[in-house]
Amino acid sequence: MGTLANAHSNSWIQIDFGNIKKINMIQLTPRNTQYINQTPKNFYVQTSKDSQNWITVGEFDISDWVEFNPKMLQLKFSEARYCKIVHRTTNGGLSACWAEILYGLREVK
Repeated sequence: MGTLANAHSNSWIQIDFGNIKKINMIQLTPRNTQYINQTPKNFYVQTSKDSQNWITVGEFDISDWVEFNPKMLQLKFSEARYCKIVHRTTNGGLSACWAEILYGLREVK
């Protein structure tokens, strides 16, 4: 689920895991150099158990993206069925996009 194409201010993408998952990290991979300016600069990540009540688990401002070079970002621990990335601004592009989005739980033992 997401917002319309050619939108970048407050556009979003939502992922449904199908059931409750424990997460505390997100790995984001930008597209190639031709589209690197479409990578979100200022964005936040939210989680929800019901797709109605959202909790912000991370806020980011990143401008040093490199094509197909993923960044692993720490989130506040959450148990959620849904995750949403809300894009405030891009690095100059008219739309916001990612090559790949991965979520997970990183445990320290």
